[in-house]
Parts: sequence; structure tokens; C-alpha cells
Amino acid sequence: LDGVHYRLGRPDWVAGICTTPPPADAATDAETTIGLASAAGWHALLRFGDTLRPSAAALVAALRDMGLHVLLVSGDREATVRQAADAVGIADWRANASPDDKRASVGALQAQGAIVAMVGDGINDAPGLARANVSIALGNAAALTQWTADAVVLGGDLARVAYALRAARRT
Repeated sequence: LDGVHYRLGRPDWVAGICTTPPPADAATDAETTIGLASAAGWHALLRFGDTLRPSAAALVAALRDMGLHVLLVSGDREATVRQAADAVGIADWRANASPDDKRASVGALQAQGAIVAMVGDGINDAPGLARANVSIALGNAAALTQWTADAVVLGGDLARVAYALRAARRT
């Protein structure tokens, strides 16, 4: 920018552009830190973290009450996924999953005879949703995700997923 080269990304990579060490980072394991620097030094450290949807734990409990096994497959880092899974009571989880990994996870379960229902909201969930026997997207999900899903629940409240599954079972 105006002849100045900047780097924006993981702090260890960004550090290669300047001679000063990165500032101390107080990020938790569940946060991702991004640095911004130029040859003149460090300009910023940014920390990003996800917050769980308020109804996430209730959805997991409702799914278990229906006799369903809950698996969390996420593209997020291991520490982030572990913290989220622990917070909502999911023992079976996978981290660092690419869109193809998500699709393969669905396929592996199907190969074991499972009928797989998948819930997703991001573009990276579309391949897994397409492979699942039943796929559900949230109303505030990415457009591609909604187009790929068999059903779209209105809004972003995860409790509506449990309601939709109960209604489908009654039907």
C-alpha cells in the first residue's frame, strides 16, 4: 500500500517481514490470532473467536433424547472445537476438517450402515450436506448451504432443528 509491504496472517508468518518480535498475545486456545506488520514493525494483533449459539446445548440434549448419536465435524482448530464440544456435551468430534473431509465423514458413517442427518450453516458444509441422507441448513446459513440442504429451518435458532426432526418423525 503506497509502496509499503504488509503481511496479514498467522503471527509466525507475519514476523518474517519485520525485525521486531511480535507483541505478547493473550489469546486463549479457543481464539485465533492474526497479525499485521510491515518492515517498520507490528501494527496490530487481532483475535477472533466463535460464540456458541444459545440453544446449542439444548439441541444436543434433544438429539440424544431422540436416540441419535451426535458428531461435530468442524474446520476450526482442535482447541476451538474441543472447547465447543465440551461446552455442549459432545464427546465425538473432529477438527481441522476441510469440506472434502466433512463429505468423507458422512460417507464413512454411511458405509457403516448409519443413516446420516447433517446440520450446517457454512459454504464449507455444502459437500457434506449433499452427501448426507438428510440435510438441514439454518435460515441464516450461506445461500449455497441452503440450496444444498433438503430442509431449511427458519432463522438461526438451533432448537428449530430438533422441532423439525420431531415433526418429521411424527409425519
